[in-house]
Amino acid sequence: MTTNLILKIRPFTQNDIEDIHLYASNPITTQYMLWGPNTIEDTQVFLNYVFSHYSKTPITNFEYGIEFEGKIIGGIALIVDYVAQSAEIGWILNEAYHRRGIVFQAAKEMIALAKSLGMETLHATADSRNIASYKLMEKLGMHHVSTTIHGRFNKLTGQYDLDQVYYELKLK
Repeated sequence: MTTNLILKIRPFTQNDIEDIHLYASNPITTQYMLWGPNTIEDTQVFLNYVFSHYSKTPITNFEYGIEFEGKIIGGIALIVDYVAQSAEIGWILNEAYHRRGIVFQAAKEMIALAKSLGMETLHATADSRNIASYKLMEKLGMHHVSTTIHGRFNKLTGQYDLDQVYYELKLK
C-alpha cells in the first residue's frame, strides 16, 4: 500500500463530469452502492444535486472529489448534522485505484474537517458484503456498532433484503 500520495480533496466542478462518470458508470465500482451504474444523465443529476448543496449556508453536504494525477478518481462525502454534532462519511473510488491507500488518506482529511466543524461523532454504513469498505472503517479507528439484517436497499430487487453494517468513531 502506498501512503502519503499527493491527493487533492476538492469540490466537484462541471468539468469533472467525464471523470466522475468513468467510475459512476462502472458496475464493479458501484456494485455495493445504493445507486448505479449511472447513465451520463444520472451523473449530471448527481452533479446538479451537489452544486445545489454547495450554495447552502451552512454547508451540510461536503461532497468532494478525490483528485489524483490531475483527474477525479473518486468521491468522498461528509454529511453534517450541526444540531446532533454528528456526521456521516462515505466514499467511492474508481476500481483502477483500489488498494493504494487513497481513500484512507482522503478519509483522514474528511475526519479532520469533521473535527474542525465541532462534530463529536462520525458514522458510516456499508453493504455487509463490502468487506474492503468496513475494513477501511476499522483502519480509520471506527468501531462496529451494529448489523441490520435486511436493512439495506437492494437496487437489483427493489427491496430491503441486504444486510447493512454501521460503524462509529467518537471524535471528542
